[in-house]
Amino acid sequence: MKSESYQIKRITNENIDKLSEFAVLCFKDDVFYESIIDDKTDFKSKLYEIYYRSINICMKYGHAYYYTKENDIVGFAIWFDYALLKKSSPLDFLHIFPVYDNNLNTELLNRHYNVIDKIIGGTVNCMYLLSIGVHPSCRRQGIASIMISYMMQAYPQYCFFTDISNGDSVKIYERLGFDKVGESEGCILMKYLCRQTDYSLNLNGKIYLLLPDGIDISAFLKHETEYERVKIQFLKTIKDNEPYFVQSLYDYSEGVIICIDYHELLSYQRYINILESQEIFLRIGDKTVVTYVFPEKECNLLISDNLKKTIFPVKQKEYDLIPDIFVTIPVYYADMQLLEKLHNINNNININLLLDSLSFRTTYESGGDIEALNVQRFKERIHRYYIGNIEVQIKPEEENSLSCKFDKQKFILDNPVKIGVVVSVDEMTNTGVLHLVLFSCEILLTQLLDTISRNQLYVKDGNDFVNLYDFIKQKFKIEKKGSPKSFVTLPVNRSDIGDDLLASILFCETYYESNESLGTVVDNDILKILKDKHGMAQYDYACVYTYSNILVQLSEHLSGSIWERINMEAITLFYIELIMFEEAAIHITNDLIIDFLTKLDDYVPVEALKEINVIISNHSRTIEFWNLQLNYPSSRKSVDNIRKSFEIDKHIKTLERNREQILMIYQTRSDIIDRKEAAVLSAAGIVLAGISSVEAINNCGDSVAFYVVTFLVILLLYIKRLFIRREMKK
Repeated sequence: MKSESYQIKRITNENIDKLSEFAVLCFKDDVFYESIIDDKTDFKSKLYEIYYRSINICMKYGHAYYYTKENDIVGFAIWFDYALLKKSSPLDFLHIFPVYDNNLNTELLNRHYNVIDKIIGGTVNCMYLLSIGVHPSCRRQGIASIMISYMMQAYPQYCFFTDISNGDSVKIYERLGFDKVGESEGCILMKYLCRQTDYSLNLNGKIYLLLPDGIDISAFLKHETEYERVKIQFLKTIKDNEPYFVQSLYDYSEGVIICIDYHELLSYQRYINILESQEIFLRIGDKTVVTYVFPEKECNLLISDNLKKTIFPVKQKEYDLIPDIFVTIPVYYADMQLLEKLHNINNNININLLLDSLSFRTTYESGGDIEALNVQRFKERIHRYYIGNIEVQIKPEEENSLSCKFDKQKFILDNPVKIGVVVSVDEMTNTGVLHLVLFSCEILLTQLLDTISRNQLYVKDGNDFVNLYDFIKQKFKIEKKGSPKSFVTLPVNRSDIGDDLLASILFCETYYESNESLGTVVDNDILKILKDKHGMAQYDYACVYTYSNILVQLSEHLSGSIWERINMEAITLFYIELIMFEEAAIHITNDLIIDFLTKLDDYVPVEALKEINVIISNHSRTIEFWNLQLNYPSSRKSVDNIRKSFEIDKHIKTLERNREQILMIYQTRSDIIDRKEAAVLSAAGIVLAGISSVEAINNCGDSVAFYVVTFLVILLLYIKRLFIRREMKK
């Protein structure tokens, strides 16, 4: 609400003192604060300190604003993004829910937190209304409702939560759509569920797209179109390079609404690179419109004019394909704390949705009661981290010479493409899986797959470009172990993509419509795969084809909102992730065995046994994990089919050969040790016999020396045996 006499304004560093004092005025008689502040002699001072820091936290990790009437403060509200604050600033989170504070009843607050965290801890985007206050003289005038509805209208992609100590306020929240979800420590817990998932997008329906005024529509739309000019509250237009929207509680913006189809929407998503955007649905007049909002930073154009002139004319069919792509790489990770640290400083709503979906699959596929499955804490072993974005560049195939000389002037794209990076790790071993995430991929599909297969994807590092695998090893302490696999989702019917193009995708071969490259794929294995109407799909709503390191799924049913797409794609991505964990474990073990065999002459028998034990025991910790039986026969079949296509059994056979060799060495070295022990025992026997003979000759069988020497020899033998066995077990 904004008029001459009423206005919502942002709390700033200049007025935080004044608003903290206003908060004390509003809550000096609140029963909840009376229950948690033990020191009643300095109650107002302590309440001021609590609010001063709380407002500061909400300014950084949420929203803090106040409501004025004739320039007088009559109300305020402070919110924080629950998951973001918990992840990014544990110290600030502990201010809200302190573990220890001499002046606060922390036992009560901890009980309160435990109840709240069970309700909203797993919600990807949830805004927590920490406090809302209205001046005592202005209550019951609808001011609180206005301040709450402001946030709900401005950020429709969020859920909202609050705890109310005043029971009379429940009706206010219920009128706004909140539901009562529990009670804790005298507070009523209220939650509003995000309604954005009620909206859907499909391949054949009309879609209304809201764009910032001034955008070049012809850059992503092939034809002219009519548009409706509108003024929108809670959006602000940033006009650096190409205009784009950011969300704001305090602004209006000019925009245009155009009517497009789903493929044209994907073209726009590709144009803006939606990785860092948030897709939201708004109601404007009688229309439901979709739009995209960004953080307040520059959005760059991606496609080079040179590419449009030279490559697109012979690649138009491929350019019309706009897939979601996940490049999945089996890896070895060295530093879990580094990955967790990177995760805590990076935040992305789309990646959060992906992590949440993969976590759900982990629990859903393995059953509800993880502990009872006796699978070594399956759910607890996997940790997934979003470690940020990388910027990649690719070159035309003809520029990749044997010398691999890198010419930055011959890139396909004017600007590097941002790709999200997620890593999944097993806490019991050093096995991991790296995911590169591209939504509405703006790079030509076969060109990207070809580049990945040649290990020639380059990452921007400062002013230079380095190979992807060198980059992740240096920056993340992650090493590639095995071959990358690409999972491609195309929201098109099978009949809409020709066999020659699909064959090129499966073959990771750059596709040219005029066949001036290597020609059309005629490989019998691939042609046989393409003859199957649905490929390896188990249901008729999609077609799924796999070959070597590629899995492609096609169907118009794979269209939809970003949320719908991520949830659908996470199912197959989870299966691939399981298999890549297995491949990582196989390659890590093989590398250790080969490294051991090349240095075998450097080891004495005991050291060799010790090293072999380390290799075998490390790998054995992964075996039971990968034998996890998924809940559904269809899931198990999907995993088996993908494993077969990715030829995991070939890697296993190589591992088995190496393992047999190392076990043979183990047995040989054990025999050497046993012979050494036997030799020591024989020598000891000779010594004891000699001592016995001397004692007999001297007729001194009762000599104390005889028993002492015998005891010492036996003790030394026992200690020697324990030492050898202990070394073998290390």
